Amino acid sequence: MKHEFAQSQYTLSLSLAASQTRYAEDRPLYEKLLADAAVILALLETEASLNEVLAAVNNHDRLRGSLRLKGDDAGAIWVRSKQQIFSATL
Repeated sequence: MKHEFAQSQYTLSLSLAASQTRYAEDRPLYEKLLADAAVILALLETEASLNEVLAAVNNHDRLRGSLRLKGDDAGAIWVRSKQQIFSATL
């Protein structure tokens, strides 16, 4: 339950960052991250298999690494969310 809340916070933070960024070129990147984060949240909410959730988290990490955001307001929240998800799997 804690990991769903953390992922919800992250997803909302991406939405806020996309709407408030000062860098127009970051908006479509935040939208990609937001769509991908929503998939993780949906997997958590529907109690998908652990393998599916971890694969989605790893894919999101790779996506984050491939994007060059000028202002990454949601980065720290992603780290916390990811930690919550992984700690729930132990």
